[in-house]
Amino acid sequence: MIPTRVDPSSEAFHTNASYMRALADISGRTAELRIKARVAQESLEASRSYLKVTEEAAERIDAMATATVTFRMEVLRERASARKAVVAQEAEVAESTVQLASLDAFIQQLQGRLKEVEAHFAQGHVVAPIDGIVSTGIAHVGQSLVAGTPIAEILDPRDVFVDWYIPNARMFDPEVGNEVFVLFGNRHLTGTIHQILPVSAVFAGTQQLQLLARDRPATQIARIRFDANESPPPLNSTVDVQMYYTRLGARVGDWVIRMLGPY
Repeated sequence: MIPTRVDPSSEAFHTNASYMRALADISGRTAELRIKARVAQESLEASRSYLKVTEEAAERIDAMATATVTFRMEVLRERASARKAVVAQEAEVAESTVQLASLDAFIQQLQGRLKEVEAHFAQGHVVAPIDGIVSTGIAHVGQSLVAGTPIAEILDPRDVFVDWYIPNARMFDPEVGNEVFVLFGNRHLTGTIHQILPVSAVFAGTQQLQLLARDRPATQIARIRFDANESPPPLNSTVDVQMYYTRLGARVGDWVIRMLGPY
């Protein structure tokens, strides 16, 4: 059986939430900039008018020979303050306009990404890449999962095999091509070893490795496929595997013949 893990869309959900938070933050920042730009724009005319008045006053002071130094300094100070206010408000309006344009472009980009994520999320519908039989559910209804955690396994009934935990106590090491018996109830099914896999190639999860280390102290797994004329057992069945050694039997037979001699 080929287990295909169906990954949840929790990653898309968290990405969606991140984009929503980013949009909310940018919207708040945009509102602040728009308020600053409007206040600066509305105050700019008054500041320019006051600057014009202070410049006229400074020109009149220059023409007056009787004005004291203190009075001249007060007028010049007001003119400088008015110029500073005008320059600051003009700069604030210009910079706010630039930042608002940049934020608007970024908002459009985020909205495009958000639409892509929502299309990928598909309102939480998860589709498996193959048709098959749903194995024992890994996730439960209402359970929260970390992004990338599988929620189910889809078993392909068109490709059935047996994973045999090779025992440590064995006469010979199994090899690819060896024939074996698969015992399922009262049935004896013939098969062939097609692959010798390390444990890590089959069990990637930490929890499964711990269970494997406790219950099945095997260092390798042999993948057995049934002969073409055999009817395989149901998916997820527990079977026993027996290996018969034809070469060993032939050698024992030859040795017995040599020891006992021909009849």
